[in-house]
Amino acid sequence: MKKATATIIVTLFLASMLNIALAASVTKFSASSPTEHVVINEFDQNPPGWDYEGIEWVELFNPAENDVDISGWKLSTTHGETVTVTIPEGTKIAAEEFWGYTHETQWLDDKDESIILQDADGNEIDRTHTTSDTKNDGSCWARHLNGNDTDSDTDWRFVKKLSTKGYSNTIIVVKQDCELKEDLMIQQVEEDLKVGEKRKFRIYFEVGGMFFYCDYKVVECPEFIKYSAYFVEVPLIDPFTKKKSDYILSIVHVLPSAELGVYDFRVKWAWKVLPAEGWKYIYELHLKLNITAPTSKFDTDVSLSVEEEVVSPGSSVGLEGNAYIYDREGEIYPLPSTDLTLVYEKSDGTTFNVTITTGKEGEFSYYGVYDTGVWKVKARWEGDSARHGAESSWVSFKVADTIPPLADAGPDQTVKEDTLVTFDGSGSSDNIGVTSYAWTFMDVTPQTLTGVNPTYTFATLGTHTITLKVTDAAGNYATYTVTIMVFDVMKPVAVSLQTPTPEHITGDSVNLTWTESEDADFAKYEIYQSTSSGVLGTLVASVTDKKTTGYRLTGLSHDTTYYFSVRVVDIGGLHADSNQVEAKTEAELKTEFEPPPALWPSPEVLIGLGAGLTGASVTIGLFIQAWRTGKGVLEILRDLKGLFARKKEEKKKEENQRT
Repeated sequence: MKKATATIIVTLFLASMLNIALAASVTKFSASSPTEHVVINEFDQNPPGWDYEGIEWVELFNPAENDVDISGWKLSTTHGETVTVTIPEGTKIAAEEFWGYTHETQWLDDKDESIILQDADGNEIDRTHTTSDTKNDGSCWARHLNGNDTDSDTDWRFVKKLSTKGYSNTIIVVKQDCELKEDLMIQQVEEDLKVGEKRKFRIYFEVGGMFFYCDYKVVECPEFIKYSAYFVEVPLIDPFTKKKSDYILSIVHVLPSAELGVYDFRVKWAWKVLPAEGWKYIYELHLKLNITAPTSKFDTDVSLSVEEEVVSPGSSVGLEGNAYIYDREGEIYPLPSTDLTLVYEKSDGTTFNVTITTGKEGEFSYYGVYDTGVWKVKARWEGDSARHGAESSWVSFKVADTIPPLADAGPDQTVKEDTLVTFDGSGSSDNIGVTSYAWTFMDVTPQTLTGVNPTYTFATLGTHTITLKVTDAAGNYATYTVTIMVFDVMKPVAVSLQTPTPEHITGDSVNLTWTESEDADFAKYEIYQSTSSGVLGTLVASVTDKKTTGYRLTGLSHDTTYYFSVRVVDIGGLHADSNQVEAKTEAELKTEFEPPPALWPSPEVLIGLGAGLTGASVTIGLFIQAWRTGKGVLEILRDLKGLFARKKEEKKKEENQRT
């Protein structure tokens, strides 16, 4: 690669007003030198931290226009206990790219160290000069410029605290011969950067003093450029003039999502020489960035998901996803403002595509209405000169009616025999539409009718339960039942009512029994009660179960003659009355208690009889005595207890006298 230079144009404002002559010159170096072989480009033999933790590193740079396979190459140290490491198989350095190696433990000495690079055959490819680094502060040794190899110690610069591992060693030097004034100095620089490249610019200022405060503002910057900067306050020695100089480290990162082309970038700097003197100087850096394709394309990825996997016809289906780019270190960046293709396939072979555009963060979404069926869709990006294409996995969704219809078989009907019955399912509904009506019931044999309003003449009398099933195109269904009561035009046959026997009659109730009705369109039994013979009387009870042929009437009056009849009623309201039966309730029981004559002996006699009486006899005697004397039972028991005690004492005296 040829060495190139560019002139920096410095424009001075306010100079005529202040009658001050200000001159500045800036030298810009290209990113690479004429070297055509892989070189050791940068290394840190004493990074911050404990060296034995494996933090010492070496960076190689390939300045050639082709990739270089460095499998089996070796890196060797030369001072103290030397170390040789072999680069793994399959390791390649792309054209104008970097490759870094960090050893697992300490291997570079802090003083008098030199590193040798050999190819797989043992040929020496490059060697650093002998270096030392005792600060343990992040300073490093770097070639200036990248790949610059003249076999001279001047190829190297000791960069304090600002390593550029994995990036270009670009340096911009601003030289100034007069005092700082409140003027604006504009510096214009052209740089070629690749998509995904992260370039560090060291901007040195020969001002002969120290800047205490510094700030910057990005004035113009494409969205895919990320800029950061650091102001170093410690006076350094400029590597070219050996004079004291402060510097700024500017980092320009071209994101992997960058579009190819030429773009302007501007950043304005301001600082204070002393805290109390205010802002003294403004420096504006203009970078004209020529963004080119990377040596090898970046990998990308596209994700896609569907909001609902099953939707009803006419409903919107939502798709959403993201498009990403992966840089060389595996970091993920969005793929913004990029056209993707949604590829659709239906189960019946239908296909079509839809173009969508990603948002600022690589996100995208799409909503559409689709025909019924099973669909699958994926998001695809074809890629470009800087990035590989990618496509998502297939996602599926189904457009199908999942809402069942509402069934309505119309009202119940009561009809005469031989009547043509019309069914009515017109009240049924569905969100899409009912496609079939099925009416099922039993009339001698199972019957099935179809349609919204079928007709039918029933062959049998009685109550018929009909089930309507309505179905939609998706197979969803609902049912509804309706009752059709068919009656004949003939009166039913009367039943026979049995006359109650005495055991079925009490003072306030009568049990009735009758024969079972033989009527086909039976509806109910009605029980009538009267106190006059030949009069139907009052309806006192109904029985709707045909097989129930008995009923107990309660709440009747004592010693009263009643007359009962049972009427059979059919569905059409026709009826026939049974024979009338007679039953007389029993007389009312007496509740007064007339005690028998005083046949029961007095308590004294009871005690005299003693064991000759049973417990039941004693109990009856107690109640009779209580009734005769008007005393309570407990009071009589107390009297008996006292009487027993006296008798016992008298008996004891008699025994003592005998003794």
